[in-house]
Amino acid sequence: MSTYSERDFSSTLAAAAAWAQQCLVQDGTILGGGAVWTAQNFAHLDQYFVNQPDSGSGDFYQKLQGQMASAPSGAPKLMAELLWVLFLFPANMGARSKRNGLEQAWNMSGERLDPDQPMLSDGVLAGIGSAGTAFNTMRWKEVNYAISLFTAIKRMPADERADLVGDYSRLTDWLEMMPRDGDRQFRHMLRYLLCPDRVERMSSNGDRRRVLAAFGVATAREMTPWTDRQFDDAMWALRQKLEQEHRTQNIDFYMAPLRGVWKPDDRPSGGGSDVGGGGGGEELRIREPDGIYAHAPRNQILFGPPGTGKTFHLQQLLRSSYTEAAATIDPAAWRAEQIATQVATLTWWEALGAALYEMGGSATVPQLSKHPYIVAVASSKGRTKGINQTLWGALQHHALVESATVNITLKVAPYVFDKSEESVWRLAGPWKDYLSDIIELVDEIKQGPLPAGEPVRRYAFVTLHQSFSYEDFIEGLTPVTEEETGNIRYDIKKGVFLRLCERARLDPTHSYAMVIDEINRGNVSKVFGELITLIEVDKRAGAEHAISLTLPYSGDIFSVPSNVDLIGTMNTADRSLMGLDIALRRRFEFVEMPVRPDLLASVVVDGIDIEAMLTVMNQRIQVLLDRDHHLGHAYFMPLRSDRTLARLAQIFRSQILPLLQEYFFEDWERIRWVLNDQNKSAGYCFVVAPRHNAAGLFGGTTDVPVDARLWEMDPGALDRRESYLGIIGAGKGGTSNSSTSGG
Repeated sequence: MSTYSERDFSSTLAAAAAWAQQCLVQDGTILGGGAVWTAQNFAHLDQYFVNQPDSGSGDFYQKLQGQMASAPSGAPKLMAELLWVLFLFPANMGARSKRNGLEQAWNMSGERLDPDQPMLSDGVLAGIGSAGTAFNTMRWKEVNYAISLFTAIKRMPADERADLVGDYSRLTDWLEMMPRDGDRQFRHMLRYLLCPDRVERMSSNGDRRRVLAAFGVATAREMTPWTDRQFDDAMWALRQKLEQEHRTQNIDFYMAPLRGVWKPDDRPSGGGSDVGGGGGGEELRIREPDGIYAHAPRNQILFGPPGTGKTFHLQQLLRSSYTEAAATIDPAAWRAEQIATQVATLTWWEALGAALYEMGGSATVPQLSKHPYIVAVASSKGRTKGINQTLWGALQHHALVESATVNITLKVAPYVFDKSEESVWRLAGPWKDYLSDIIELVDEIKQGPLPAGEPVRRYAFVTLHQSFSYEDFIEGLTPVTEEETGNIRYDIKKGVFLRLCERARLDPTHSYAMVIDEINRGNVSKVFGELITLIEVDKRAGAEHAISLTLPYSGDIFSVPSNVDLIGTMNTADRSLMGLDIALRRRFEFVEMPVRPDLLASVVVDGIDIEAMLTVMNQRIQVLLDRDHHLGHAYFMPLRSDRTLARLAQIFRSQILPLLQEYFFEDWERIRWVLNDQNKSAGYCFVVAPRHNAAGLFGGTTDVPVDARLWEMDPGALDRRESYLGIIGAGKGGTSNSSTSGG
């Protein structure tokens, strides 16, 4: 059992169970009297804590004091109890330290917290496993996440809350659907606290990956797209196997002999106590030339029928792994991101102006060549040699016409530089007019990220189509009309993938993603060109078999950075995997996104079992067509919150029936078989045969068969529950032996 350990967690788990009933299901309290866990108090926390971030100096409680200064007394009490929940799992914090923090938060309400309260005992606050240092250093992010979760729970009726916190499947599926900023550890802790017999006591999927890989369950790459539910299921199956092999339920992955299998070096995980799971990156890593480590790149295609959650899964992945709120990003990382996205695209003279302005107005060429702005521009242009000569040329060409120290003949506007006899270059002339936008950009970068600024998105998104080309994706020529002469010149324009790679190369400590939606709709060989080889994992920059190529238009040397992931999506109803380019299939991993009717378990609309209805419809489609044309569960997910016949009718009218017409090329007979119309009574069939008189329509001509069948939809059937009950099996909603009934 997953609750077994050399330490006794029973007091903590009992306290968590009491909290779930008293505070989550009801609106009570765990540390005092009265109603604390109310929707109103959560609204106050959202107002005074979430929407008033404090990025100044001071520790968490000092900042909290300012945030709670004008909040109603219920808000700091709820904050204290919220922190109590967050403190239940971490064992790398002492019980005394936890109590001190909880007292500080509670006392902000104007009332004193009793330190002898049973829920503050050492036994309750001893902790279960390691949370790592990030859980404390980024505590406010975990608090924000917890507030969003519990606010959503408080919007549910009490009976639904009880069902949620008491059912592992519902809780885990619900947590998967809830948005989060980054890979929050609290969701793992919450699942363990509420379902300790089903979830391993690990505060991240990090140790789960290591355990499963060491015991041969799956490789790190295979586990890349896994959900929390998949990790839990795999760990559960492994536990059952090991308990049988060792003939005992008293096994612990953090104790011998199991620990030695997956953690032979005996190093603590997560940077804290080794009592339980830590969190951290576990994927295979490769070494970049400059010594910085990055996650091993992944080339992955999510495939499945329409409506299987490919887009939802992708959005969650982008939000958790490739997006960071401006308020949470490290200032140095934010600066690197701005330089990579905005400065790297500047011309040489603009970059020199930006660097000189940032350096106080003057510098030598060797000093300028080492400035991050110049390094970024050189990197974006693929330049590794001759940088100083290039800088000298740009400075001289844009020097003041009347300069006494720069005597070259060819000078071009704008004239904004000059140098001293000692070869110290400076901004000169009307440089503020020409560099006004550059000045504003540099000032913004120097200011740093604003808490309410736009989040940093480390990904690019394209949708392939037949006309999407190499020039759009990598680089090509674009016509530009010169304002002064009207002549047309052709400039080299960098494509979306090339620009993303430049950003990633300048920021090797973060992962970037190139998302290619509908990857099967375009000519992939044409889009990637010679880069189809460079995207292979072992051909990336810094890898064992790294390859660089010369780009045909710019002549730049290019390689794909190892911190760029390529993630594609494809709809199998449009094109099967067998039709894909073999070179593409060999370089990508394919992750199936199957239909999951189980996500609709217990969803009943007016007596209609939606899970059963979807299952039987897909079984019929597989017999009549194939599994690539299943109906996805995502079409019916709105019914989880709106369980009305009207909403079900809308889903069938606007999505399901049109999709079936597309699948079967308006072969109405087979559509009727999918819907089981042939076994329904009149009035409950979605597809009906109007009783037309062919002879009356076409006269006495013998060229038109008199038994011609014209099918049409019966809109009235959409509003009758018996029509949907009849889909599930013969005899539902009445029966008829006639395949033409319902007209």
